[in-house]
Amino acid sequence: MRKAMTHAFPGAFQVTCTRHIKRNGDKKLDSVVDKPSDIRHAVHIAIFGSNGLTSCNDDIAFDNQVKHIHKMSSLSVWHQ
Repeated sequence: MRKAMTHAFPGAFQVTCTRHIKRNGDKKLDSVVDKPSDIRHAVHIAIFGSNGLTSCNDDIAFDNQVKHIHKMSSLSVWHQ
């Protein structure tokens, strides 16, 4: 995700902490998504896992992973 952010905002000073992104994402997922815990866990892995959204190297891979997360979870909250 950091690489995609760098591509989307070239020249911007980026200070990100994966731990904070993960924690905030987990809070959002738990508080907003009314899905069983196994689906929330699968979405968590799709975002933060070793081949997840946060590991994307470019904006195309990032967009594809977002589409995958939408498909697997039937969520629309990611664009809010």
